[in-house]
Amino acid sequence: MEIKKAYRKKVKETHPDVLKTNKAFDDFLLVNEGYEILIHHNTRNIYNEDYKTSHDPMVYEVYFNWMNVARE
Repeated sequence: MEIKKAYRKKVKETHPDVLKTNKAFDDFLLVNEGYEILIHHNTRNIYNEDYKTSHDPMVYEVYFNWMNVARE
């Protein structure tokens, strides 16, 4: 519930219709991407485990799939 509340608050702050800057759309996408990863228990656990290691979690294809879902 906390993740959903924080997501809704951040979306309202960063939505391109509200924030009229060039960077607004990119920030909005980042919020959506983060939400897609954090909202699902299994994806959040996978991301947290990868983040703790020395390798970059963004190298893996699965993260790009999650980001594409968020961008749709």
